[in-house]
Amino acid sequence: MLKPRIIKLTCLILLISLGVVFCWYAQSRIFAPYRSVRMVEVMDQAKRPESNVSALKVAAYNIAHGRGGKLGASNWTGASKTEMMVHLEAIANQVKAANVDILVLNEVDFDSSWSRRINQAKVIAAQAGFPYYVEQRNMDISLPFRRYCFGNAILSRHPIEDAQMIRFPALSKKEAIFAGNHDGLLAKIETPIGNIDILACHLEYRSEDIRCQTARVILNLVSESDTPFIAIGDFNSTPGFAKGHSRSGLDENAMDILLDSGLFSVGKPSSEWDAYLTFPSEAPARAIDWILTSPDLKQEALFVDPSTLSDHLMISSEVSLAEEGTLGIH
Repeated sequence: MLKPRIIKLTCLILLISLGVVFCWYAQSRIFAPYRSVRMVEVMDQAKRPESNVSALKVAAYNIAHGRGGKLGASNWTGASKTEMMVHLEAIANQVKAANVDILVLNEVDFDSSWSRRINQAKVIAAQAGFPYYVEQRNMDISLPFRRYCFGNAILSRHPIEDAQMIRFPALSKKEAIFAGNHDGLLAKIETPIGNIDILACHLEYRSEDIRCQTARVILNLVSESDTPFIAIGDFNSTPGFAKGHSRSGLDENAMDILLDSGLFSVGKPSSEWDAYLTFPSEAPARAIDWILTSPDLKQEALFVDPSTLSDHLMISSEVSLAEEGTLGIH
């Protein structure tokens, strides 16, 4: 039988350990809002790209934390740091080959234990030749020997003047406080065709009701913007006319709300409807990744880049200023 003294000492050690874990976690959540957005310049002036273009190529890529293209795979892949770097370099090479000017990344890790604490946005920006990037953390949690920090990023060949996190409706207020939420990142980018507002989106995947609420937040943002506006990323929503779409409890659909507003248009598919499908990458069946442009922009055909580097496919489109009296394609 253990002596009372040993029992008390064991309980004390346990309480101290739990206290350390809680304090470690608590400070990470308290300070998370103050480090939710970070702007970075990767390259010096001499390496910046030329700016004599009349159109921009924009792209969106949910890279699934760098875990690969297998649907439902765990973020804990067991890959070594070297293996993870090789995978990220393959993603960067894919982006570089597409000659992208502005790239939105979803599910990108900035400092997460399961991806060897590599800043994936930084690696891809450097390898693909983006002089600027801004990261926005949807989850920012620290525990002893564990770190979870990921969200959205915008990588750009042109200067990012300003950036801010946009609060989106939460599925659970408690979850948003204690873990994080699917929020957005709004950046103003100085491009050769003028300033453009880029909203990086990764909408809540568990509820069409929340996605519909978020769609209305996005509409408010574009309505208040006095510059051309692009909402881009993983919307987790398929339009009501397409197979596999979802509807809210009020019989609404998030993509329908956005597209029927008259405030956004999308590029025509490069061939037919199947060309929109982006998920899952192994056998694309749903169109949930989108590039939405305001009426003062003209969007060319949407291109979906086949790959199994993620469970989503990268989408891209050329965007230019719409001619006077015309609207973007819808």
